[in-house]
Amino acid sequence: MYGANSPGFFRFPGKIVDMVKSREFGVLLALDGKGNVGGGMLWKWGGKMIDSFGPYIFTPQPGLVGEIVQGVLEKVGRKGAVCIVNRMPADDLLRNFFEELVESCPANRIRTTACHPPLYRQLEEDTGSVAYVHPEVEIFVKECYERLVLPRSVVATTHAGEFIEPHAAFGVQVDKKQNLAVISTIVAGIDAEEVLAGYVASLYEEGITRLEFEIDLGDETTPVLVPALHAVGFIPCYVLPWGGRGDILVFEHQGPRGF
Repeated sequence: MYGANSPGFFRFPGKIVDMVKSREFGVLLALDGKGNVGGGMLWKWGGKMIDSFGPYIFTPQPGLVGEIVQGVLEKVGRKGAVCIVNRMPADDLLRNFFEELVESCPANRIRTTACHPPLYRQLEEDTGSVAYVHPEVEIFVKECYERLVLPRSVVATTHAGEFIEPHAAFGVQVDKKQNLAVISTIVAGIDAEEVLAGYVASLYEEGITRLEFEIDLGDETTPVLVPALHAVGFIPCYVLPWGGRGDILVFEHQGPRGF
């Protein structure tokens, strides 16, 4: 019913039930007087950030989306999480309760993502953190923080002669339903540009057309990858607050030119 606006794990309903039972996921359902499900929403705890999915409406009713979202916000509020995000909004009305992360960043960036941009809502006071960035993306990151009004100490860092592993290694999560591959760092190595180019070419050959790369701004070892990312066609897209050890800077690839 929701197609690309639902996560890949929805293909396995039994696993969703197990994850809710184990409290890895939370769920809120809207039921009528006969116990029929009118809609619902899922969320997953991840430290200071909560990932949410939905709301999924099966029996449209006026105000139902708002009731579900408010119910979720009441359940997750004051539980230690600083923010809640939704990377694949299932209903446009969700924008009445969240703000768009892409729109919070510089307006002159070239926007190429075809799916809904991620949505964000702050739950508790954000007391701040340190963000390690490469000078090539420092202005972009600072403008994102300014528009989101997030207190951050931005530290520009480059390679200053410290040891770097000779070989880079990356992890890839592929969601064919979303036609999306998300690449993240395992080891930042000297040959990062060559390795990344190989990943990009392979993913395009497999028919994946949306490629993203995530850099954890709480990890001071990863900013050295930014020149390699730019060299193979990635540009910064948005900052995801508290998506990892610190905030996550998400890059998107600009298409299969040369791949």
